[in-house]
Amino acid sequence: PYIRFHQWLPLGYPLFVALVSGIAGYTARPVAQLLLVAAATLYLASAVGRLTGSRRACAATALVVVGYAPIMRFAGSILSEAVYCAMLLICAGAGLRLVKHFSRGAAAGFAIAAAIAWSVRPAGVFLPVVAVYLALLVRDARRRRVAGWLVVSTLAAFALVQLGHQRWRGPATLSQTGRILFGQVALRFDPQAVRPEYRADAERLAAAVAPYRTGFEALPEWTDRHAFASQNQPYRLNAVDAALAADPTRDDRADARMLLGIATDTILARPFAYLRWVLEDVAWSWHTNVCAMLRTPPAVALGWYADDAEKRGRLIERFSMPVTAQQVTIADARALAPPARAVDLLRRALNAVFGLDALRIALAVLLLVALVAAPFAASATVRAIGLLAAMLFGAVGAVSATTSAIDRYMAPTDPLLFVAAVLIVHESWRRLRARGATAGVAA
Repeated sequence: PYIRFHQWLPLGYPLFVALVSGIAGYTARPVAQLLLVAAATLYLASAVGRLTGSRRACAATALVVVGYAPIMRFAGSILSEAVYCAMLLICAGAGLRLVKHFSRGAAAGFAIAAAIAWSVRPAGVFLPVVAVYLALLVRDARRRRVAGWLVVSTLAAFALVQLGHQRWRGPATLSQTGRILFGQVALRFDPQAVRPEYRADAERLAAAVAPYRTGFEALPEWTDRHAFASQNQPYRLNAVDAALAADPTRDDRADARMLLGIATDTILARPFAYLRWVLEDVAWSWHTNVCAMLRTPPAVALGWYADDAEKRGRLIERFSMPVTAQQVTIADARALAPPARAVDLLRRALNAVFGLDALRIALAVLLLVALVAAPFAASATVRAIGLLAAMLFGAVGAVSATTSAIDRYMAPTDPLLFVAAVLIVHESWRRLRARGATAGVAA
């Protein structure tokens, strides 16, 4: 679909693939994606260096981003994760520059990268909200004008992308927004709560997803319900597609509008229930999906070994995977490459020193505190941590609000968590040294 400009997909990534292939050939696409991620990493690392005045923090930023092997693996495939990650890194780099000192160039860079990110993956829709939050972090005598410039330029860039999309494909383009959003509410919607013209279709769709709704409602714990919703999301969508395809006289565009109408009616009928689900899903994702590709490679990460029982068993043992060799079949060999040993080593090191789960949750708590405190903080580093927190929670929230979170959706934002950790360590060390120097002078 990325090569053929499928109408369900946003234009950004297919245009990137077509541009690279037209200039340097199809085989140059992995190299172009790697170079794009590398350039974005250097841009962000230089922003961290300017912000902190520390070469060590600058070098550490580059290392933690480049060392995140899953993104490098995605760079070798026809998937949008690497390009989306690069745009987020540029947004973060531009944002850190704005936190340190406002410049129109950095504001324009943030706006353009945010709009491209959205054109690559719809999950980037949260970035205008981040622009508003970033405007609160800028310390400048012309603060109101600065905020206006930043927010307006971001919204203008988004509007241009939307205009280009409509001019390219026309206003009657078939969208899967309704399909994806219906998949998010399919386990919890009431056919009687939707508008009358869609009620018969809602009843038909409720019957199509009834087995999943029964399994979902039987689960006692909220964490189990979120895990269930995430694991069978593609199967729910397939059931919906099959129910609609059973009538060949149906119009695809009318069905897209119908699914969107049912989804929005469901949300508006019980907005607080929907908000609760999203907040719970964000919490569940932080515990389960954030850095999941680093924590434990999934069964599909067995890659090329899935058809070799002996190698499969050894690989499962080495990665301590929660599966057996008999549970993994050749159908699971859809991974992009065999697991990288660097990921295994980093995961083992973090588990041995801190415990990756505990470290991730601790960082989530610290980032929540920084998110609230940053607009009032005098320290530019604290404000920068708040910006990264806004991007991380915004990215997770956008996925939870529109679809079911899986580890692949979280992977492009994982490097920002490591960069935030670098800034937290740097700021903590700086404050400890400052206290030590003050105590020494007092003594």
